[in-house]
Amino acid sequence: MALSEPNGRLIAVDWGTTRLRARVLQSGATESEGAEGERDGAPRVSEPWGIASVTDGDFAGVLRRVLSALGEKEMWGREQRAGGVAPILMSGMIGSRQGWVEAPYARCPAPLAGLARQLTPVPFDRPVQLVPGVCRDDGGMPDVMRGEETQILGALDDPSGSGLFVLPGTHSKWALVEEGRLTSFMTFMSGEVFAAMRDHSLLSRTIERRATPPAPEDPSFAAGAAAGIDPDPAAGGLLHRLFGVRTRGLFDRLGGSDQEAFLSGLVIGSEAREATAALNARTSGTLDGARVVILGDGPLVGLYQGALEAQGAVQGWTPEPWSHDSAFAGLERIARAAGLLR
Repeated sequence: MALSEPNGRLIAVDWGTTRLRARVLQSGATESEGAEGERDGAPRVSEPWGIASVTDGDFAGVLRRVLSALGEKEMWGREQRAGGVAPILMSGMIGSRQGWVEAPYARCPAPLAGLARQLTPVPFDRPVQLVPGVCRDDGGMPDVMRGEETQILGALDDPSGSGLFVLPGTHSKWALVEEGRLTSFMTFMSGEVFAAMRDHSLLSRTIERRATPPAPEDPSFAAGAAAGIDPDPAAGGLLHRLFGVRTRGLFDRLGGSDQEAFLSGLVIGSEAREATAALNARTSGTLDGARVVILGDGPLVGLYQGALEAQGAVQGWTPEPWSHDSAFAGLERIARAAGLLR
């Protein structure tokens, strides 16, 4: 049953820890046109108003600023007078314990299309719903995601699609989707470990910071990625391999200006090796030949693509970067399934 009468417009909000993005989705557009907000000139907001910046807890006040920036009065004046108000659908860390209202997790394995049946209402002066995050707790180490589930749903060829989705970042995610169900995922603190090693460890004494991130074809990055991907147990784990950044410098095999790129490749390559080994073990080798999608933007996507291509030579897959904004595509799919958007 629909959660409300379908509307002709919906305000979609991707609200994370550091940034807030919002767009107006319209019923007349196709999924890709409505989510991208490009062809119809729909208004958009992108500001550093993530939940970490809302120190006084006034999330309602921030949302009102968003509505004002979207031109709420001008665009929906007629609808408001007629008693119809565009609903709001939000995903991301806004639904965490540190956010506005904690939205309960959907449990893995989770049908992504079923997220529309688990929305959490938020008290506000118009209808507001939160998309749930997803948790995995099979008796070992629990794992969670918030926001990534919506991005993954938006990047599926169709809601019943399959694939391995890699989301680079401070805390990277690897998620396996089988026939529309999120069956397993893992989080890696790769970005945070890289920054800590580069800036606050013994390695920082010899690393010469570059003005720009390394390119995927940088020989030092490629060498680091190969060292991280190396499956030989005798090479040790990441904690041992990290010290190799130091010793390669001592033995004049790696200059100070190349150590940052090598470290980046080593961390990303190690992530790829550990993630594929763990997910293969959980799924009886179903990663072989899988569709692999990298979700994100900026230079980090290229670096992950370079490392994953080397790992893919073993697994039999070729990673593909996703160039569209999957968060809003996912929000639109959820909104339509929930009956919030015609």
